[in-house]
Amino acid sequence: MKNLSERIEKIILQHGTRGMDRLQKSLTPGYCRRAAELIRDNKGVVIIGTGFPVS
Repeated sequence: MKNLSERIEKIILQHGTRGMDRLQKSLTPGYCRRAAELIRDNKGVVIIGTGFPVS
């Protein structure tokens, strides 16, 4: 599953136009997998907040 997460992260960065690639250097690989696991493991109502740096 780790490889899938890193492939997804690569795709996100390839198509990003708002500077996400600059933040990626500060994140440990597998951040998409960890976010998905957090959502999966917490039953009930989940609020997903997103935000992107604006170049």
